[in-house]
Amino acid sequence: MEQRVIFSLGYSGVKPEELQAVVEQYDLMVVDIRYSPRSMNVEWTRKRLMDRFGERYVHIRELGNTEYKSGNINYADLGAGLALAREQLEDHSLIILCACSDVVHCHRLPVVALLSEQTGVPIVFWTAADIHRMATEGGAPIQLSFFTPPTESSTPPGSRIYSVNEAADYLGIKPETIKYHIYTSGHLKGQRTGGRRMLTEEELEKFKEKMRKKKQ
Repeated sequence: MEQRVIFSLGYSGVKPEELQAVVEQYDLMVVDIRYSPRSMNVEWTRKRLMDRFGERYVHIRELGNTEYKSGNINYADLGAGLALAREQLEDHSLIILCACSDVVHCHRLPVVALLSEQTGVPIVFWTAADIHRMATEGGAPIQLSFFTPPTESSTPPGSRIYSVNEAADYLGIKPETIKYHIYTSGHLKGQRTGGRRMLTEEELEKFKEKMRKKKQ
C-alpha cells in the first residue's frame, strides 16, 4: 500500500474550488469532523460539499465537538469516530476538515494526533495559503508542518498533546500537581478530549516558563 498521509485543514479562507482541485490532483478523501456541518457560507454546508466532492467526502459526526459553541471540547463518540476514520485511511490519504484556522485550539488537533498515533501515519498541517499555492501553481503537497506520529522527537512545539500523566512526566512533576494547577490554581486549562483532560505542548511550555520566572 502506498504511503498514506493525514492532512489537517481549517477551511476558513479556503476557496472550495481550490480545495476540490487539490483533492482531485492528489486523490484525497475529505473527512468533515464538524458536529454540525453548517456554515453561513453555503459552500461549506454538508449538502454543498457532498455535491462538490461526491464519494470523496464523508461526514464523521462522531468526531464532532458537541460543545463547539462554548469553546470546550467534548467529542460525540471519539472511539467510534476514530474507527471510522481508520477505515477511510485504508483507501485514501485524508483531509481532516473543520472550520478553525488555528489548529492549536481546535478539536481537530487531538483527532489527527490520536489517529496518527493509532495508525503510524504522518500528519501535515495545511493552511489556506497552502491550498491556494497547490491549486494555482501545482507541485507536491507542501509539508512545512510535517511530522511523524506524536511519539517522535521531531514533533514541532505546540503540536503534540499530553494526558495528565504524560504532562507530569514532561514537566518532571507529579500528576497531582498537574491536577492542582488545572482544577484549583487555574494555571493550566487543558481541553476535554473523549472524557479526558489533555494539554498541548504549547500550554505546557508556557506554564514551565511561568514557573521558572516565579522561582527567580
